[in-house]
Order: sequence, then C-alpha cells, then structure tokens
Amino acid sequence: MQVLAERTLQLLPDAPMILVGVEKKIPEQLKPISLTSWYQMIATNFIEIQNLIEYLSSSKKKPTTQLIQLNLKLINEKLNFIKKQLEKFNFFDANKESYGFSKNNFIKLYDINVSNFKNYLSKISAWVDLWESKEKLDVEAHLLVLPQ
Repeated sequence: MQVLAERTLQLLPDAPMILVGVEKKIPEQLKPISLTSWYQMIATNFIEIQNLIEYLSSSKKKPTTQLIQLNLKLINEKLNFIKKQLEKFNFFDANKESYGFSKNNFIKLYDINVSNFKNYLSKISAWVDLWESKEKLDVEAHLLVLPQ
C-alpha cells in the first residue's frame, strides 16, 4: 500500500489522499499524508499563527513595519496551507456546515487589522479551538465519506 501511495503522491501531489495506520511504520516521505501528521500540521499552523499574533500584540514596544510585514507574510503562507488542505478534503462543503467550518469565516482571517492585533487574536483562537475540538476520529470519519 505504501508503494502505491508513494507513486500516487509523486504523480498527483495535490490529490486528496490520507494514510491511516501506525504512524511509526509510515516512511518519512509519506508522513505529510498520514492522518496523524496531517491533522497535527493543521493544528501546528493554526497555533503558529496564534503565536505570531500574540507576539505582535504583546510586544513591549511597537513592532517595526518591517517586522509586521514579515509576520503578515508568514501568516498568509500558513493560512494558504490550511485553506488548501481544508478545501482539498471538502471541509468547507456547504452540506457539512454542522462540522463547524465556514469558508466565509475562514476567508476573514486574511483580513488582518494591524492596529488591532488583539481582535484578530480572538478570531484565530476561535479557529484553533474549533480545530482542536475535532477529534482525530471525527476527522477520519469525514475523510472516509468524501464525495467521489
């Protein structure tokens, strides 16, 4: 199965594909598509965004424009990664609103008011809480019923 997954990943790197199994037995090149690693990558990106915003909002002195721009670029990269993953696996599907993910609300995360980082921090914290409230088994169940 791993050989097939590896070849498919090489040929179709953006195909929605998740491996479920014992994490220790999955080769390093397949870790990004293992359920445990994939789930944790989403959580890590949300938390890293949260940490960047906390740093900018709690700084003793006002951050420089250059530092703000650098952090905004990092935040956008992380948001793009998360958005791509959630779209790939239909987490924004209108039929799954009860799952709690709204694409419109997610898109609002790209609108960062640099004069009010604390307000943004509450928005990103809500997404961190939402993601962490989803048990890995719930995410696995969602992935198993993806439309063909």
